Amino acid sequence: TYLPSDMHDTMMAPFEALHHGGVAQNHYFNDGITQTYPYKLQTQEALRRGTLAYWNPYILGGYPEYAETLADNFDPFNVILLWVPVKLAIPWQIALQMLLTGIGMLLLLRRLGTSLAVNVLFSGAFMLNSLFIATAACRWATATFCWVPFLTIALLDLLERRRLQDLGYASLALALSFLGGNFQSSFYVSILVALILLFGPSAQPF
Repeated sequence: TYLPSDMHDTMMAPFEALHHGGVAQNHYFNDGITQTYPYKLQTQEALRRGTLAYWNPYILGGYPEYAETLADNFDPFNVILLWVPVKLAIPWQIALQMLLTGIGMLLLLRRLGTSLAVNVLFSGAFMLNSLFIATAACRWATATFCWVPFLTIALLDLLERRRLQDLGYASLALALSFLGGNFQSSFYVSILVALILLFGPSAQPF
């Protein structure tokens, strides 16, 4: 859950008026409370209305919420919001995307021929790495990078076999990665794709 919320309650107007000085011990969930949770409420309302082009009337004169990249409005895992309350949907999204990350890394390391022990160790480490844990409430990192192992597998297959279907798999994984994140995370993924295409192993010359 998003508790304790002491950062929000003791250091932000008008809630801090009830407290004497800032006593916050937990700043971790601040963005989750003030950004992610409201974003997901808006997305849930839009999905249940059957529209993705929706307007947020609560900020200034309103603005197009679907254009807000920090809200990961087009993350495929938002489908959970159709049936599950937001306070439960966000933890479910986090858990499912971390699980997908671990499965993807298992498959990638298996493709690279690592031993079972190394595979399990490093897949678990990647799935539970500090970036995913520290930014879990903000959603953009895990929602983007859970697709990266699958993207890497498809790109390596494309370089080695030059099959059209591998290009399709890589394009799909890249699109899902972009949809889950923001401009910053998409930039990182683009750099990764460029590095793999430039320096990855190739069975045939271009």
